[in-house]
Amino acid sequence: MFWRKKETVPDKPVQQPKIFEKKPLTDGALKRELREIRTITQSPIVSFGFSAGNAAGNINSIINMSLPVLVAKSRDLSINNGIAKKYFQVNSDGVTGASGLYIRPDVHLYDDNSENLKVNEELEQLFYKYADNPEAFSMNGKLDMAAFQRLVERTRSIDGEAFVVVHELNGTVKFELIDSMRVPVIGNRMFDDGSYVSNGIRFDQYGKPIEYYVTRLNPTSYTYQTGDYDVVPASRMLHLMIQDYPGQERGIPDIIAGTTLLKDLEAFIKAAIVSKKLSASAMAFITNPDSGDAETEFLNSDQPEYYENDSLQSGALVELQPGQNVTSVNPNGATDGITEFVDTQMQMIAMSLGITEQNLSGSTANASFSAAKLTDKLQRQTFKTRTNALTTFVLKPIYSRWLKTEVLRNPDLNASDFDKLLNAKYISESVESLDPLKDVQTQVLMIDNKIKSRSMVISEFGYDPYQVQKEIDEEEKEKINNTQEVIKDEEPTNEGTEPTEDK
Repeated sequence: MFWRKKETVPDKPVQQPKIFEKKPLTDGALKRELREIRTITQSPIVSFGFSAGNAAGNINSIINMSLPVLVAKSRDLSINNGIAKKYFQVNSDGVTGASGLYIRPDVHLYDDNSENLKVNEELEQLFYKYADNPEAFSMNGKLDMAAFQRLVERTRSIDGEAFVVVHELNGTVKFELIDSMRVPVIGNRMFDDGSYVSNGIRFDQYGKPIEYYVTRLNPTSYTYQTGDYDVVPASRMLHLMIQDYPGQERGIPDIIAGTTLLKDLEAFIKAAIVSKKLSASAMAFITNPDSGDAETEFLNSDQPEYYENDSLQSGALVELQPGQNVTSVNPNGATDGITEFVDTQMQMIAMSLGITEQNLSGSTANASFSAAKLTDKLQRQTFKTRTNALTTFVLKPIYSRWLKTEVLRNPDLNASDFDKLLNAKYISESVESLDPLKDVQTQVLMIDNKIKSRSMVISEFGYDPYQVQKEIDEEEKEKINNTQEVIKDEEPTNEGTEPTEDK
């Protein structure tokens, strides 16, 4: 009937076409690095502290802004980077040696060298009785003189500097190597008398250190308690660093100049490894026919026709859908020129560290004898500069502090002769030459032609000339006595040669 309503049939929902997200195939990190190379320019630092610019050229301003970050980066490399770890080890071995620098007293109190030699031997025995005892030498009771030297130089190379606190306790002296970051770079201020605090150190108006601010360390949370300081007078602080600029207040880690080079080398090697993995792999793609009907059918279907496998097992048999086929890709490319790049990069890294490439890598491949000898000579000069800094700023003050306490408690040593008693030789560990015979012949020629004295040559080998001469004289004397005894025993007798006459 007309009053009945016509039944309405709900409309079939229109199926929306599937929208597929397009993902870029290139790595965003690579794009960023390329953009960085193209856009960043090396702008020179021109303000030099005369303006309110963000990057002042004053070295102490640069240290103040970046030292904690640089030290953290250097420490991370010393743990996680094999090249950096190798450098720190080679540097420590080259500067101090396995046994450390040897301190030999060289006193000249008397005209008679035998008396001077007696005093030198006595001082040497007393000092090393103290220095070879970790309980007597170090505050934590863990370091003797040799281990202390190695750790100080290793700390200097990693952190750029090393701080040693001197403790005078019960008539003796002990030494404590502290974390360099306990001397903060914050809290700069001026005082009315013209002195000022800069990078954790208080200086007078002429830039001479007065005192050091050392933050306390929480040993359980390993945090620095900022604002809670121990004020250490400069007379009790030994500060070792390599000063590269006038007025430089803090040291800079050795590895910083090569961090970018190390990063590039690591990135290249990672890329080479990925390339090698790809070249050893095979990939397969399942494709659909490129036709309008097939595309419409695919978009309108409830389930897309694709396989969710990201890889196929070896020997798998897979049935493809109608119209599909398989395209395989066998990459065979690899990183080209990796050997040349690594060699060039290692050379630049070695230059930034002030070390030869051969010593840094430890490789003797394609090394000739003459090249190895020249490399060894050049490297010794570099280490000698750092050895002189260690001697001047650490070893001489240590020996002086010990001698003061020893003079006060030893009645055999006269305090009025302190300056003369302080004379000593700081001898590096003797390094075996690559051609020892030729080196000895050269030294003999220099002695014969009066270019060097025997004492100078003996000292260069790390020995005491007076002690060596004394032992040589004793050996010669003993040799003469033995020869005379042999001759006396071998004197001919007439026994048995002439008959005796009977009377």
